[in-house]
Amino acid sequence: MNARHFTGPALALALLAVLSAAGFSQEDGYKFRFSNFSLEFYGGYSKINPNDLDKHAQYEESYLQFYWLNRFNYMHSNYGDAYLVTSTRSGDSVFKTLQKATPYGVRLRYQVSPTFSLSLGVQFLDGTQSSNVGLMIDMQDQRPDVADHQKFRSFQYQNSGFTTQAKAWMPVMGLHFGWNLSSVFRYEVSIAFEPMFAQCRTFTQSRIVITMADGYQTDSAYTEEMKGTGFGLGGELGMGLFIRPLKNARLFIEGSYAFRAISELSGPGWNRISSRDSNGIYDETSANWSNKWLIQRAYDYRSWGSFASIHIQNQHTYEVAGNNGYSNFSPELSGLQFRAGLGFNF
Repeated sequence: MNARHFTGPALALALLAVLSAAGFSQEDGYKFRFSNFSLEFYGGYSKINPNDLDKHAQYEESYLQFYWLNRFNYMHSNYGDAYLVTSTRSGDSVFKTLQKATPYGVRLRYQVSPTFSLSLGVQFLDGTQSSNVGLMIDMQDQRPDVADHQKFRSFQYQNSGFTTQAKAWMPVMGLHFGWNLSSVFRYEVSIAFEPMFAQCRTFTQSRIVITMADGYQTDSAYTEEMKGTGFGLGGELGMGLFIRPLKNARLFIEGSYAFRAISELSGPGWNRISSRDSNGIYDETSANWSNKWLIQRAYDYRSWGSFASIHIQNQHTYEVAGNNGYSNFSPELSGLQFRAGLGFNF
């Protein structure tokens, strides 16, 4: 049969057959042996790259660069010393993307033979990334046709609550093949299958204060939160080293690559926009909604350049969602994973 006709499941079964044959050939005289049933607890570190979810931070960073820094730098390049700009950034250097998560869980292992075991358990994955970004721009506009109260303006931007979060829990079924290195050490390779129930959350809380040369000031705030739940499928290929310090207990370390993809997310969102000026005038609006998460692509053309906006959004109608630059939102939580744990024989 041509190799290109092998499907993923067929290759996986072939791999399991080879591992099983190799494992059973070593059963005679096996020294590092588990009891029929054992319980294992573990925790660790996972390197993830959620792609679509990272667009939350990438959009906020691009927005700040285009509408603030690029805009004022463009004016300075056109008018030179007649339009002076000083910018100072504080807090984090960029809005952070979600690059890691914490896996932890428990599994029940049944030892079918000295070198082959099955496990059934539950694993949790929790990743949260927060950013605190501030920017101050002082602008002095000495062009003769500019009004006196606009010759100096101070712009202060602060986003101290920016958050991206992904969580998931997964029932996990594992197949484990082991070989003894000694009476104390054991080496294993494993494959696991895991349906995934995922949750994602984004939160942003920005404040902008603009001060004019005559002291007039506007203070505006924008807060938005989106939550979504979804289902996905996952699997792991890994290896591990077991150490048995006691007869009925063992330590282990494992490394694996996890394949995890969420098909889609849907859930609620809300925002609140408020503004206040030096004259005491206050205004506030708010909105609530619930819908499928999508990626919105839009373009804004200004005198200083063009802005390609790629933004996570679930504030839309069904009619709009199918047009005008919307596409599916399907983040991945795949990546390298390292765990350490403790097991006990029954």
